[in-house]
Amino acid sequence: MIKLLLLMMIMMMMMMLSAVDGYQSTLAGTEMPAVDGQYRWEVLLLLTLVAAGVTGNVLVCVAVRVERKLQSITNYFLVSLAVADLCVSLVVMPFCIIQEFIG
Repeated sequence: MIKLLLLMMIMMMMMMLSAVDGYQSTLAGTEMPAVDGQYRWEVLLLLTLVAAGVTGNVLVCVAVRVERKLQSITNYFLVSLAVADLCVSLVVMPFCIIQEFIG
């Protein structure tokens, strides 16, 4: 499952780093002509933030699951927040990035 998610993120990153229809969008919403070989660094930065969010939330869930001392009511609440954030990172953020930069 994790390998599939990583593969999907890599494919999305490669797709968004390439120029689309000869134009590139910027964060300001203006369009610039695409130059061959020019990467979309904004997309790479945002995908890095998504990957960091996914990694951090998975580590929180694993830590509470593995370590017996961390299994308390308070930490279960934190795990529920981590799972909710993980869902947002995997479901919402990639589509927002695609909408922002592809159109």
